[in-house]
Amino acid sequence: MAEQIIQVIDALCSKLGIAIDWSAENVIPYITELSSRYANYVIVSNVIYLVIYAILVFAGIKAIKWICVTLNKFSESYEDHDFEAIALITLTIIYFAVMFIYSLVVFFGIIPRITQAITMPELVFFNKVMSYLN
Repeated sequence: MAEQIIQVIDALCSKLGIAIDWSAENVIPYITELSSRYANYVIVSNVIYLVIYAILVFAGIKAIKWICVTLNKFSESYEDHDFEAIALITLTIIYFAVMFIYSLVVFFGIIPRITQAITMPELVFFNKVMSYLN
């Protein structure tokens, strides 16, 4: 894997006009350290996003429950329903439901990235370098 990363970085350097001493004693330890640092960065940033989206999921659940309880109290106390209030409550429920679903999708999308960064840090670094070349 390290040789492939060297080839990719060499192609990147040739595009930028940079010359690097590619002897194994100079480059392979640096690439190994750089890939482990990048993997740690991916893990930490994704865990932060995971916490944020978990908070959003729980806040969405609480908001939807609160709105449903409020809607039940509202419907029991008023015979003549105000159209604007019902529309506002409906739009609020739709908004929180969409945010809840979006947070769940992102939440479960982050877990494979964290797993990949833990198990194969070189691959994460390799994919990032390849994304710059394409």
